[in-house]
Amino acid sequence: MGVSGLILAFSIVLIFGVIYVTLLRPRPALPPRVEIPFAQAMRSERSDRMVHIFDNLWLWGGLAALLIVAVYGPLLWAVARFGVPIDSLRVW
Repeated sequence: MGVSGLILAFSIVLIFGVIYVTLLRPRPALPPRVEIPFAQAMRSERSDRMVHIFDNLWLWGGLAALLIVAVYGPLLWAVARFGVPIDSLRVW
């Protein structure tokens, strides 16, 4: 069986031991819940307008698409135009 089988058997015993102890241990009494007050937001006419602008999902999606095109656009344009992939840094 060897050392690897011995390590596997020991780990199985430990796993089932932890499961057994976890399921059969006594549960501690939960402390009473404390209500946490929420802060009131300071609002003004200008902040309402900014919330509506930044809450627009189309704005963030368009900005993300614009950044993706700006980053990948030149590379894909060169590949499509010349048909030869650009050399890149090899990490291996």
